[in-house]
Order: sequence, then structure tokens, then C-alpha cells
Amino acid sequence: MKLLKTSYVCIAILTFTACHTLKRNTQPVAAKAETKAFPITPAPRVKPANGVYEPGAEEHTAIQLTNKDVTSATLAAGYKVYTGQCTNCHGTKSIYNFTEQAWPWIIEEMAPGAKITPAQQDAVLKYVLAIKATQPK
Repeated sequence: MKLLKTSYVCIAILTFTACHTLKRNTQPVAAKAETKAFPITPAPRVKPANGVYEPGAEEHTAIQLTNKDVTSATLAAGYKVYTGQCTNCHGTKSIYNFTEQAWPWIIEEMAPGAKITPAQQDAVLKYVLAIKATQPK
């Protein structure tokens, strides 16, 4: 008799557990979707200590304050020349080491050895000035 009562109790518990589990898993999909999601924000861009990095929107906006005709393509071209012809000759020099006033002279002096055109010189200058304009203080 005790075995029969124990069996009934076990069946009742299993039935209750099974029904409770089914009820929990049959919630409407909309109710599950109501959970709050946290927006994913992009990680901040880390700028190298030497200032040599691909220009983005921040640099484009900064250079346009003084040179309204500069495009993102010009900055990209300047970056390509700086990281190509310029660094191939003497390595990567920190853009931050020189003032905005010194850079035009530096680029003019280096251009013949780098064999870059006046348009490339201008692109490099605009790139350097854009990086300098967003230089961390």
C-alpha cells in the first residue's frame, strides 16, 4: 500500500513538473522580444602615438574648417603617399613632432627625392594638417 501511495505521489509530481515546464516554454514570441536590448556602440578609434593613421570623418571635418575644398579622397591620397613614398625612404616619422608651419617646407624639401607630383604634395600636406588638427592635447 505504501508503494502504491509513493507511486501516485511520484506520478503527480512528474505530471505537475511536465505541465509547468510546458506552460513556461509556450509563451508568445512577442513576450520574449520585449526584453530590453543595449545599443552596440563602436569602440573608439585608437590613434597611434606618431599620428600616422588612416584619416576618418573627424579629420575631414577638422581640415574643412581651414580648407573647405578638401575631400575625403584627398586625405586618403595623402595618407597613401605618406605611408608609401615618404616612409619607404626614411621610415615613419611622427606627424606630431613638427608644427603646422613647418610641414609645407618639409614636404617641399622632400618631394624631389620622393618623386611626387605637386598634386601629391598638396594631398600629403592636407593629410598632415588634418591629423595635426585632431592631435590629442
